Amino acid sequence: MTALAPAIESGETDVVVIHDAARPLAAAQVFLDVIDAATLHGGALPVRDQPALTTLDESAEPAGRRTVAVQTPQAFRASVLRAAHQSGSEATDDAALVELCGGRVVVVAGEVSNRKITHLEDLAWARELAEKEGR
Repeated sequence: MTALAPAIESGETDVVVIHDAARPLAAAQVFLDVIDAATLHGGALPVRDQPALTTLDESAEPAGRRTVAVQTPQAFRASVLRAAHQSGSEATDDAALVELCGGRVVVVAGEVSNRKITHLEDLAWARELAEKEGR
């Protein structure tokens, strides 16, 4: 995990939003939703149902479980995020770290247009969507 920004370290802010540049089409409503949920519960992240892109081995995917896509932005009360980072624990992202340290991270509705741009076809899709929506 990376170091926290000075405003978070000093307590100058109430809610921290973490967003990756690989999701440039996240709507303002997603930001508002995670901020509201984090204010109430400590942490929040957007998730949407995701159809499997490849066949999953039945032994690897327990029956009855659905596949979801976790997105950013993720939001946290600054005090919750600060405590998680100061715990000395390690995790793959801030939401996992907060949960590992006993914090609560709730789910809000994600959106299709908040797709991660990873491959060339993702970039082509994003350009087409942005032009269509006038972004």
